[in-house]
Amino acid sequence: MRAGQTIKMKQKKSYYRAIHYMILGVIFRIILAGISKGHASDLSCFISWADRIVQTGCHNFYSSDVFTDYPPGYMYILWILGKFRQIITLPWDSFANLILMKMPAIICDTLTALFIWKIAKRKSEKIGLYAVLLFTFNPAIFINSAVWGQVDSIFTLCVILVCYLVSEHKLPLSYFIFAIGVLIKPQTLVFTPVLLFGVWNAVFKEGKFQLKEFSKQSLWACLALISLLMGMLPFGIINVITQYIKTMASYPYASVNAYNIWNLFGQNWVSQDVTFLGIAYSKIGSIAILITVIFAAYICMKGKKETERYMIAGAVIIGGMFLFSVRMHERYLYPILAILLLSYVYTQKKEWLISYLLFSLGHFINVFHVLYYPLNEVGKFNKVAFLDSIFLIGSFGYLCYQIFKSFGLKQKTYQNSREKGSARTEICNEKIKQLKRKDYVIILILSLVYACIAFYDLGQNRACESYYTFSNADESVVLDMGKSTYISKISYYLGNLENRGFRLEMAQDVEGPYHFVTEWQMISVFCWGSVDINDKGQYLRITSTSERAKVEELVFYDFDGNQITPVGSTPNAVQLYDEQSVYDGRSSFRNSTYFDEIYHARTAYEYLTGEYSYENTHPPLGKTLIALGIKLFGMNPFGWRFMGTLFGVLMIPVIYVFAFKLVSSTFLSTIISILFTFDFMHFVQTRIATIDVFVTFFIMIMYLFMFLYIRENKNYWLALSGICMGFGVACKWTGAYAGIGLAIIFFLHLIQNYKNASNKNKGIHNAIQTCLLCVLFFVIIPVTIYTLSYIPFRDGTDRGIIARMLNNQVSMYHYHTTVNATHPYSSWWYQWPTMYRPIWYYSGYISDTVKEGISAFGNPLVWWTGIVAFFYCAYQMIKERDKTARFLCIAYLAQYVPWFFVTRITFIYHYFPSVAFVVLMIGYGMKKLWEQDQVLWKRRFIIYAGLTILLFAAFYPVLSGMPVSVSYVSNFLRWFDSWVLI
Repeated sequence: MRAGQTIKMKQKKSYYRAIHYMILGVIFRIILAGISKGHASDLSCFISWADRIVQTGCHNFYSSDVFTDYPPGYMYILWILGKFRQIITLPWDSFANLILMKMPAIICDTLTALFIWKIAKRKSEKIGLYAVLLFTFNPAIFINSAVWGQVDSIFTLCVILVCYLVSEHKLPLSYFIFAIGVLIKPQTLVFTPVLLFGVWNAVFKEGKFQLKEFSKQSLWACLALISLLMGMLPFGIINVITQYIKTMASYPYASVNAYNIWNLFGQNWVSQDVTFLGIAYSKIGSIAILITVIFAAYICMKGKKETERYMIAGAVIIGGMFLFSVRMHERYLYPILAILLLSYVYTQKKEWLISYLLFSLGHFINVFHVLYYPLNEVGKFNKVAFLDSIFLIGSFGYLCYQIFKSFGLKQKTYQNSREKGSARTEICNEKIKQLKRKDYVIILILSLVYACIAFYDLGQNRACESYYTFSNADESVVLDMGKSTYISKISYYLGNLENRGFRLEMAQDVEGPYHFVTEWQMISVFCWGSVDINDKGQYLRITSTSERAKVEELVFYDFDGNQITPVGSTPNAVQLYDEQSVYDGRSSFRNSTYFDEIYHARTAYEYLTGEYSYENTHPPLGKTLIALGIKLFGMNPFGWRFMGTLFGVLMIPVIYVFAFKLVSSTFLSTIISILFTFDFMHFVQTRIATIDVFVTFFIMIMYLFMFLYIRENKNYWLALSGICMGFGVACKWTGAYAGIGLAIIFFLHLIQNYKNASNKNKGIHNAIQTCLLCVLFFVIIPVTIYTLSYIPFRDGTDRGIIARMLNNQVSMYHYHTTVNATHPYSSWWYQWPTMYRPIWYYSGYISDTVKEGISAFGNPLVWWTGIVAFFYCAYQMIKERDKTARFLCIAYLAQYVPWFFVTRITFIYHYFPSVAFVVLMIGYGMKKLWEQDQVLWKRRFIIYAGLTILLFAAFYPVLSGMPVSVSYVSNFLRWFDSWVLI
């Protein structure tokens, strides 16, 4: 008796707490509703419609003379609100009126919370309370109702009821709720497939058509349709249908402030009729809808768990359509939140809760940003929209991944226990371990630490934006200094056209006579230079001696080194001197391009502007990725280096996961990741805007996916490896070297599988089937990726993308086979592992005793240890037939050996793609030592990693360009005469 009373007391207490939370939520929303003006346009519409429907009645409400784009369901609610406004006259922007107009949505927020609690408390009173809190006080929920003043919560309540009723096999009631939702908002129609899937599963039980069930469902569906028509009748059925058609056809744009795939590429408010590769955006959106519905259908038909499959299918439909279809508004994602939270309380699976939190954050950012910082310009690129679009697409990817895991939709690859065992032990005999929470924490900490180091002092995030173009040779501009002025020198910042000549003349009068002062060449693009003048005059005539000279800025200095700004000029020539404050008086890597940035950053800029693509000796994808950074942050050093540095940060999670799959130890994976993180080449090469970082990144992950395929025999790893190979080759042809290594590893694995197969005929069949898949994964898809990478590429002709791509292959091959250049810091392949000749990228002069320098080479403790590690792995491969060692040796040599046969000029940075495998070979050697004596080697490995970090810190000045004492470099850092560091 006492136990029963205790349970009832707990239930009663839980009930009161839930109600208490909901009441607090209502009060909180009422306060927000009153103090927030909301979306002025939407609220004005609701208020005017409420007044209009009271005045005109239902039948005369819809008129071509008045904008009314909502169906009749919500108009019934507005009629009630209008009656209140008629009884109590309220100013439009008054506290009470704002609360009144937002009250229906606030009530539905609360009813949804109540419904979720009712479902949750069946499983757990505790989860029920948490669910109420998570929904009631979620900013992504109340910003819609209490702040914005929109009514998405009203039809969303209908949507979750429909999903719930279908899951509970209460189809008849779901039809009527669905009809109410359609009456309130046409977006309810998006969930039609969920209803149809429920009907299909009811009618085709156990694969057989049930005539009686079909008749029953048809009858109820007809009654629901009649109720829908009855709801339309007071407004006139034809009027309402016309209204639906107009509403569904409105906003014909790729995106209407929805942060999705279209906003990712800056296509906000761009017409849906614009084409991509000859296909209209609207058609691409339709294809996306079809794929989404097919995926949802598969979930509903194959998912074994009745209680969640319809709700998850609903989440997939709304998420997929929002992110990939056209004409999406920022608020159309809203229903996914309630659906995912309901899925969590239904099943208590944390993956649905994580998805709820992810989408809540992304949706809130979208709605908040649009509400307070509206994006109304056509095709305007916005950084917040770009980043949030990536986040939401990533959240959807996480949801889809968890669906595959949860619903058991993974491929079955093992035919018998013998094959399963052999497949899993080919590379590693121990049980495959999965990453745990502590591993993710370590990855996050390492990545954040490195990101702080790498992004610090990366370069200025501001540069000259305006420019003046000398269209023809001999075109002149005249600058007025205001009075006769002594000019000691001129600093200049050239645009994207190099080797442009100029002549300077000066005079005391605008009409002349002008006397010749000097001629000079502006050589490097997006780089500050200077020319000595040491002459006097009031008027400066600058004449271009080259065609198409784009000059972004000129800065003038007097005798004392102070900047002088002209007071007047030839019309439009003010762009030559309007941003002098950008320049700090000294050219450095912080405000200018250096080394091959003059090619790659420049061409990335030309991709964005649609100009002729100057750098055409490598495929376009790497420069396209650089262009994304420029699009985000502008054509400045930080902008053109951002993406490379970001990919450098992303390499750290990749190397950690790779190491963990290799050694199955959190401690060893951490040590291995530290070695890679604090390698000099990794740091330097990811902070310069060249393409090597991108091809290296894709090589790392293509081998990681191949490693996982060898372990698990799952074809999706093979597919991902091939896709990444396509991206790698599209960045640089050296990605094809990696492809050769992948092929060797794959075929060795295929032969091993055939030997292990109990049924040889079946083994041959499986091998042929896998090879055919490889044609798709490693030929068709990569060729498609490679071809599509040429979309931004311009060669000065009007040829199509395939013709441009093919012609460029001939040009690239000719260049790489005939180039005969020399460079003082070039080196040969046999010099790279020993770091005989680092490449000196940049030098800056501060004083005779303090200089700046950036050099690319390896951390001696990593690279030199890597030489020993390679020979150890080679020994294990040959003597012990160790397949893991074989994998690592092939992966390493595939990046390295092709350079043995290259006769053109080469540099140490060509060794960069090999560095990841150098580190992994060191890690594999550590694993062997670790297995002998963990206590002894743990301390030694910690010391080794610590020394690696200390060495990185010691060399940091000559890796980062930080001002450093010449004596410090000479006495402590220049270990060999061949090392030139500053």
